[in-house]
Amino acid sequence: MKKAGYATGYVGKWHRHSGQGAGKIVPPGPYRHGFDYWRVCHNYRSRYDTRYFDDSGKEIVIPGYAPTGQMDLTMEFIEKNARSPFCVFLSWHPPHAPYTEAPQRFVDMYSPERIKLRPNVPKEADTRQWRQNHVGYFSHVTALDQEMGRLMTKLAQLGIAENTIVCYSSDHGDMLGSFGLTAKRKPWKESINVPFVIRWPAGIPAGRRLDTLFSTVDITPTLLGLAGQSVPARMQGADLSAVLRGKDARGPESAFIMAIGGAPGGKKAARNAAGGWRGVRTDRFTYVKKEAGRDLNPWLLYDNQKDPYQMRNLLDDGAYAQQRKDLDAMVGQWLKRAGEI
Repeated sequence: MKKAGYATGYVGKWHRHSGQGAGKIVPPGPYRHGFDYWRVCHNYRSRYDTRYFDDSGKEIVIPGYAPTGQMDLTMEFIEKNARSPFCVFLSWHPPHAPYTEAPQRFVDMYSPERIKLRPNVPKEADTRQWRQNHVGYFSHVTALDQEMGRLMTKLAQLGIAENTIVCYSSDHGDMLGSFGLTAKRKPWKESINVPFVIRWPAGIPAGRRLDTLFSTVDITPTLLGLAGQSVPARMQGADLSAVLRGKDARGPESAFIMAIGGAPGGKKAARNAAGGWRGVRTDRFTYVKKEAGRDLNPWLLYDNQKDPYQMRNLLDDGAYAQQRKDLDAMVGQWLKRAGEI
Protein backbone atom coordinates (compact mmCIF):
# COMPACT_ATOMS: atom_id res chain seq x y z
CA MET A 1 0.00 0.00 0.00
CA LYS A 2 2.90 2.35 0.70
CA LYS A 3 4.30 1.71 -2.77
CA ALA A 4 0.85 2.52 -4.18
CA GLY A 5 0.94 5.97 -2.58
CA TYR A 6 -0.95 5.29 0.64
CA ALA A 7 0.00 6.76 4.00
CA THR A 8 0.56 3.77 6.26
CA GLY A 9 0.12 3.44 10.00
CA TYR A 10 0.14 0.76 12.68
CA VAL A 11 -1.12 1.02 16.26
CA GLY A 12 -1.15 -1.53 19.10
CA LYS A 13 0.05 -5.10 19.43
CA TRP A 14 2.84 -6.29 17.14
CA HIS A 15 4.47 -9.73 16.93
CA ARG A 16 7.04 -9.16 14.18
CA HIS A 17 10.08 -8.06 16.17
CA SER A 18 11.51 -9.68 19.28
CA GLY A 19 12.39 -6.38 20.94
CA GLN A 20 8.85 -5.07 21.03
CA GLY A 21 7.65 -7.51 23.69
CA ALA A 22 10.82 -6.84 25.71
CA GLY A 23 10.18 -3.10 25.85
CA LYS A 24 12.74 -2.09 23.21
CA ILE A 25 12.13 0.18 20.25
CA VAL A 26 11.52 -1.37 16.85
CA PRO A 27 13.87 0.83 14.82
CA PRO A 28 12.68 2.67 11.71
CA GLY A 29 13.43 0.65 8.62
CA PRO A 30 12.70 -2.86 7.36
CA TYR A 31 11.49 -4.21 10.72
CA ARG A 32 8.48 -1.89 10.48
CA HIS A 33 7.41 -3.55 7.25
CA GLY A 34 6.41 -0.39 5.40
CA PHE A 35 4.52 1.42 8.17
CA ASP A 36 5.46 5.08 8.64
CA TYR A 37 3.16 6.14 11.48
CA TRP A 38 4.41 3.77 14.20
CA ARG A 39 2.62 3.50 17.53
CA VAL A 40 3.40 -0.09 18.51
CA CYS A 41 2.72 -0.67 22.22
CA HIS A 42 5.40 -2.65 24.01
CA ASN A 43 3.14 -3.25 27.04
CA TYR A 44 0.31 -4.59 24.85
CA ARG A 45 -0.75 -7.15 27.47
CA SER A 46 -1.68 -4.36 29.87
CA ARG A 47 -5.27 -3.19 29.88
CA TYR A 48 -4.27 0.35 30.86
CA ASP A 49 -1.62 3.00 30.18
CA THR A 50 -0.57 2.33 26.61
CA ARG A 51 3.20 2.73 26.25
CA TYR A 52 5.14 3.17 23.02
CA PHE A 53 8.44 4.65 21.84
CA ASP A 54 8.74 7.61 19.52
CA ASP A 55 11.41 7.43 16.81
CA SER A 56 14.01 8.90 19.16
CA GLY A 57 13.44 6.10 21.68
CA LYS A 58 11.53 8.19 24.21
CA GLU A 59 8.73 6.28 25.93
CA ILE A 60 5.28 7.86 25.57
CA VAL A 61 2.53 6.91 28.04
CA ILE A 62 -1.17 7.37 27.30
CA PRO A 63 -3.13 6.94 30.53
CA GLY A 64 -6.47 5.15 30.72
CA TYR A 65 -8.05 2.08 29.13
CA ALA A 66 -5.61 0.88 26.47
CA PRO A 67 -8.07 0.34 23.58
CA THR A 68 -9.33 3.90 24.05
CA GLY A 69 -5.83 5.36 23.94
CA GLN A 70 -4.98 3.25 20.90
CA MET A 71 -8.12 4.39 19.12
CA ASP A 72 -7.14 7.98 19.88
CA LEU A 73 -3.79 7.35 18.16
CA THR A 74 -5.53 5.74 15.19
CA MET A 75 -7.90 8.66 14.77
CA GLU A 76 -4.95 11.06 15.02
CA PHE A 77 -3.42 9.32 12.00
CA ILE A 78 -6.71 9.33 10.09
CA GLU A 79 -7.27 13.05 10.69
CA LYS A 80 -3.79 13.85 9.35
CA ASN A 81 -4.35 11.77 6.20
CA ALA A 82 -8.09 12.10 5.57
CA ARG A 83 -7.63 13.92 2.24
CA SER A 84 -5.34 11.31 0.70
CA PRO A 85 -5.29 7.50 0.49
CA PHE A 86 -4.38 5.90 3.80
CA CYS A 87 -4.10 2.44 5.32
CA VAL A 88 -3.99 1.98 9.08
CA PHE A 89 -4.07 -1.13 11.28
CA LEU A 90 -5.23 -1.06 14.89
CA SER A 91 -4.42 -4.22 16.83
CA TRP A 92 -6.04 -4.45 20.27
CA HIS A 93 -5.10 -7.05 22.85
CA PRO A 94 -8.51 -7.56 24.54
CA PRO A 95 -10.72 -9.48 24.47
CA HIS A 96 -7.99 -11.94 25.42
CA ALA A 97 -7.16 -14.00 28.46
CA PRO A 98 -6.95 -13.10 31.27
CA TYR A 99 -10.46 -11.66 30.97
CA THR A 100 -10.04 -9.04 33.62
CA GLU A 101 -9.81 -5.26 34.03
CA ALA A 102 -12.50 -4.15 31.61
CA PRO A 103 -13.91 -0.74 32.59
CA GLN A 104 -16.37 -1.29 35.43
CA ARG A 105 -19.33 0.26 33.62
CA PHE A 106 -19.12 -2.56 31.05
CA VAL A 107 -18.56 -5.27 33.67
CA ASP A 108 -21.73 -4.10 35.43
CA MET A 109 -23.75 -4.84 32.29
CA TYR A 110 -23.33 -8.62 32.73
CA SER A 111 -24.26 -11.04 35.49
CA PRO A 112 -22.43 -14.39 35.85
CA GLU A 113 -25.70 -16.12 36.81
CA ARG A 114 -27.45 -14.96 33.65
CA ILE A 115 -24.71 -15.96 31.21
CA LYS A 116 -26.01 -18.60 28.80
CA LEU A 117 -23.24 -21.10 28.21
CA ARG A 118 -22.93 -23.03 24.96
CA PRO A 119 -24.46 -26.55 24.98
CA ASN A 120 -21.02 -28.14 24.58
CA VAL A 121 -19.79 -26.74 27.91
CA PRO A 122 -19.76 -29.76 30.27
CA LYS A 123 -21.24 -29.53 33.75
CA GLU A 124 -17.82 -29.58 35.40
CA ALA A 125 -16.94 -26.40 33.48
CA ASP A 126 -20.10 -24.59 34.59
CA THR A 127 -18.42 -22.89 37.52
CA ARG A 128 -18.40 -19.39 38.92
CA GLN A 129 -14.92 -18.83 37.50
CA TRP A 130 -15.90 -19.89 33.98
CA ARG A 131 -18.95 -17.65 34.10
CA GLN A 132 -16.82 -14.78 35.37
CA ASN A 133 -14.49 -15.36 32.41
CA HIS A 134 -17.48 -14.92 30.12
CA VAL A 135 -18.41 -11.69 31.89
CA GLY A 136 -14.89 -10.39 31.34
CA TYR A 137 -14.92 -11.43 27.71
CA PHE A 138 -18.27 -9.80 26.97
CA SER A 139 -17.27 -6.67 28.91
CA HIS A 140 -14.18 -6.12 26.77
CA VAL A 141 -16.13 -6.86 23.59
CA THR A 142 -18.71 -4.24 24.55
CA ALA A 143 -15.95 -1.74 25.34
CA LEU A 144 -14.45 -2.33 21.89
CA ASP A 145 -17.88 -1.89 20.32
CA GLN A 146 -17.90 1.60 21.79
CA GLU A 147 -14.45 2.31 20.36
CA MET A 148 -15.59 1.16 16.92
CA GLY A 149 -18.52 3.55 17.25
CA ARG A 150 -16.07 6.39 17.93
CA LEU A 151 -14.18 5.46 14.76
CA MET A 152 -17.32 5.47 12.62
CA THR A 153 -18.34 8.83 14.05
CA LYS A 154 -14.92 10.27 13.21
CA LEU A 155 -15.06 8.99 9.62
CA ALA A 156 -18.49 10.57 9.20
CA GLN A 157 -17.29 13.88 10.66
CA LEU A 158 -14.38 13.90 8.21
CA GLY A 159 -16.73 13.16 5.31
CA ILE A 160 -14.93 9.97 4.27
CA ALA A 161 -17.16 7.23 5.70
CA GLU A 162 -18.69 6.33 2.33
CA ASN A 163 -15.40 5.57 0.61
CA THR A 164 -13.34 4.16 3.47
CA ILE A 165 -13.04 0.38 3.77
CA VAL A 166 -13.40 -0.61 7.43
CA CYS A 167 -12.64 -4.19 8.52
CA TYR A 168 -13.02 -5.83 11.90
CA SER A 169 -11.51 -9.26 12.51
CA SER A 170 -9.43 -11.30 14.96
CA ASP A 171 -6.55 -13.76 14.89
CA HIS A 172 -8.25 -16.53 16.88
CA GLY A 173 -11.18 -17.44 19.07
CA ASP A 174 -11.24 -19.02 22.53
CA MET A 175 -12.77 -22.24 23.78
CA LEU A 176 -14.10 -20.52 26.95
CA GLY A 177 -15.13 -23.79 28.55
CA SER A 178 -16.49 -25.65 25.52
CA PHE A 179 -15.51 -29.32 25.93
CA GLY A 180 -13.92 -28.19 29.22
CA LEU A 181 -11.12 -26.43 27.33
CA THR A 182 -9.71 -22.95 27.26
CA ALA A 183 -7.52 -20.81 24.99
CA LYS A 184 -6.80 -21.09 21.26
CA ARG A 185 -5.03 -23.47 18.84
CA LYS A 186 -7.89 -25.97 18.95
CA PRO A 187 -9.72 -27.33 15.86
CA TRP A 188 -13.21 -26.74 17.27
CA LYS A 189 -15.41 -23.94 16.04
CA GLU A 190 -15.01 -21.79 19.16
CA SER A 191 -11.28 -21.51 18.48
CA ILE A 192 -11.02 -21.34 14.67
CA ASN A 193 -14.08 -19.21 13.87
CA VAL A 194 -13.33 -15.49 13.98
CA PRO A 195 -15.37 -12.46 12.94
CA PHE A 196 -14.82 -10.73 9.64
CA VAL A 197 -16.99 -7.66 9.31
CA ILE A 198 -16.37 -5.26 6.44
CA ARG A 199 -18.03 -1.97 5.52
CA TRP A 200 -17.55 0.03 2.32
CA PRO A 201 -20.76 1.76 1.19
CA ALA A 202 -19.17 2.87 -2.10
CA GLY A 203 -18.24 -0.66 -3.13
CA ILE A 204 -19.84 -3.43 -1.05
CA PRO A 205 -23.60 -4.08 -0.78
CA ALA A 206 -24.74 -3.58 2.81
CA GLY A 207 -26.69 -5.84 5.13
CA ARG A 208 -25.43 -9.22 3.91
CA ARG A 209 -24.15 -12.20 5.87
CA LEU A 210 -22.08 -14.51 3.66
CA ASP A 211 -21.26 -18.14 4.32
CA THR A 212 -18.27 -18.03 1.95
CA LEU A 213 -15.23 -19.81 3.36
CA PHE A 214 -12.72 -17.09 4.18
CA SER A 215 -9.34 -17.58 5.88
CA THR A 216 -6.80 -15.30 7.51
CA VAL A 217 -4.48 -15.64 4.50
CA ASP A 218 -7.30 -14.37 2.25
CA ILE A 219 -7.64 -11.01 4.02
CA THR A 220 -4.66 -9.21 2.47
CA PRO A 221 -5.25 -10.36 -1.14
CA THR A 222 -8.93 -9.44 -0.80
CA LEU A 223 -8.21 -5.97 0.58
CA LEU A 224 -5.68 -5.38 -2.20
CA GLY A 225 -8.30 -6.47 -4.71
CA LEU A 226 -10.87 -4.06 -3.27
CA ALA A 227 -8.30 -1.25 -3.45
CA GLY A 228 -7.50 -2.04 -7.08
CA GLN A 229 -3.96 -3.16 -6.30
CA SER A 230 -2.16 -6.21 -7.68
CA VAL A 231 -1.69 -9.22 -5.42
CA PRO A 232 1.93 -10.40 -5.12
CA ALA A 233 2.39 -13.92 -6.48
CA ARG A 234 4.06 -15.04 -3.22
CA MET A 235 0.82 -14.60 -1.26
CA GLN A 236 -0.91 -17.89 -0.51
CA GLY A 237 -4.42 -16.52 0.05
CA ALA A 238 -7.23 -15.90 -2.44
CA ASP A 239 -8.60 -12.56 -3.62
CA LEU A 240 -12.31 -12.82 -2.78
CA SER A 241 -13.08 -9.17 -3.45
CA ALA A 242 -15.54 -10.12 -6.20
CA VAL A 243 -17.58 -12.12 -3.68
CA LEU A 244 -17.69 -9.14 -1.32
CA ARG A 245 -18.74 -6.83 -4.14
CA GLY A 246 -21.79 -9.03 -4.71
CA LYS A 247 -20.69 -10.49 -8.03
CA ASP A 248 -21.56 -14.04 -9.04
CA ALA A 249 -18.27 -15.55 -7.93
CA ARG A 250 -17.52 -18.82 -6.21
CA GLY A 251 -15.55 -19.02 -3.02
CA PRO A 252 -13.10 -21.81 -2.16
CA GLU A 253 -14.27 -25.40 -1.71
CA SER A 254 -12.45 -25.72 1.60
CA ALA A 255 -10.40 -23.77 4.11
CA PHE A 256 -7.17 -25.17 5.51
CA ILE A 257 -7.06 -25.19 9.33
CA MET A 258 -3.99 -26.08 11.32
CA ALA A 259 -1.86 -25.66 14.42
CA ILE A 260 1.80 -26.44 14.79
CA GLY A 261 2.42 -27.31 18.41
CA GLY A 262 5.26 -25.97 20.53
CA ALA A 263 7.10 -22.70 20.43
CA PRO A 264 8.18 -21.29 17.06
CA GLY A 265 11.43 -22.88 16.02
CA GLY A 266 11.05 -25.73 18.48
CA LYS A 267 12.10 -29.27 17.73
CA LYS A 268 9.59 -31.52 16.02
CA ALA A 269 9.31 -33.70 19.12
CA ALA A 270 8.20 -30.67 21.10
CA ARG A 271 5.66 -29.76 18.43
CA ASN A 272 4.22 -33.26 18.51
CA ALA A 273 3.96 -33.21 22.29
CA ALA A 274 1.95 -30.01 22.09
CA GLY A 275 -0.64 -31.68 19.88
CA GLY A 276 -0.28 -30.21 16.42
CA TRP A 277 -2.97 -30.94 13.84
CA ARG A 278 -4.06 -30.24 10.24
CA GLY A 279 -7.54 -30.23 8.75
CA VAL A 280 -10.14 -28.67 6.51
CA ARG A 281 -13.42 -26.84 6.96
CA THR A 282 -15.92 -27.07 4.11
CA ASP A 283 -19.37 -25.52 3.88
CA ARG A 284 -20.66 -28.51 5.85
CA PHE A 285 -17.87 -30.54 7.44
CA THR A 286 -14.87 -30.17 9.72
CA TYR A 287 -12.22 -32.88 9.36
CA VAL A 288 -8.98 -32.95 11.36
CA LYS A 289 -5.88 -35.15 11.54
CA LYS A 290 -3.61 -35.11 14.60
CA GLU A 291 0.18 -35.23 14.63
CA ALA A 292 1.58 -38.57 15.79
CA GLY A 293 5.32 -38.78 15.27
CA ARG A 294 5.84 -38.21 11.55
CA ASP A 295 2.30 -39.20 10.72
CA LEU A 296 -1.06 -37.46 10.73
CA ASN A 297 -3.80 -39.70 12.09
CA PRO A 298 -7.54 -39.10 11.54
CA TRP A 299 -8.96 -37.48 14.66
CA LEU A 300 -12.22 -35.54 14.22
CA LEU A 301 -15.11 -35.44 11.76
CA TYR A 302 -18.15 -33.23 12.32
CA ASP A 303 -21.26 -32.56 10.27
CA ASN A 304 -21.69 -28.89 11.16
CA GLN A 305 -25.14 -28.64 9.60
CA LYS A 306 -26.64 -31.41 11.73
CA ASP A 307 -24.37 -30.86 14.71
CA PRO A 308 -23.53 -27.13 14.99
CA TYR A 309 -21.94 -27.51 18.44
CA GLN A 310 -19.74 -30.41 17.27
CA MET A 311 -20.81 -32.82 19.99
CA ARG A 312 -20.73 -36.00 17.88
CA ASN A 313 -17.47 -37.19 16.31
CA LEU A 314 -18.44 -39.10 13.14
CA LEU A 315 -14.98 -40.45 12.39
CA ASP A 316 -16.00 -44.10 12.79
CA ASP A 317 -19.54 -43.72 11.46
CA GLY A 318 -19.82 -45.85 8.31
CA ALA A 319 -22.53 -43.61 6.91
CA TYR A 320 -19.86 -40.90 6.47
CA ALA A 321 -17.12 -43.13 5.02
CA GLN A 322 -17.16 -41.45 1.60
CA GLN A 323 -17.14 -37.95 3.09
CA ARG A 324 -14.18 -38.93 5.26
CA LYS A 325 -12.31 -40.22 2.19
CA ASP A 326 -13.01 -37.05 0.22
CA LEU A 327 -12.03 -34.79 3.12
CA ASP A 328 -8.84 -36.75 3.72
CA ALA A 329 -7.90 -36.14 0.08
CA MET A 330 -8.55 -32.41 0.56
CA VAL A 331 -6.17 -32.33 3.53
CA GLY A 332 -3.55 -34.02 1.38
CA GLN A 333 -3.98 -31.41 -1.34
CA TRP A 334 -3.55 -28.58 1.16
CA LEU A 335 -0.45 -30.22 2.66
CA LYS A 336 1.10 -30.40 -0.81
CA ARG A 337 0.30 -26.74 -1.44
CA ALA A 338 1.87 -25.85 1.91
CA GLY A 339 4.99 -27.89 1.11
CA GLU A 340 4.55 -30.32 3.98
CA ILE A 341 4.45 -33.44 1.77
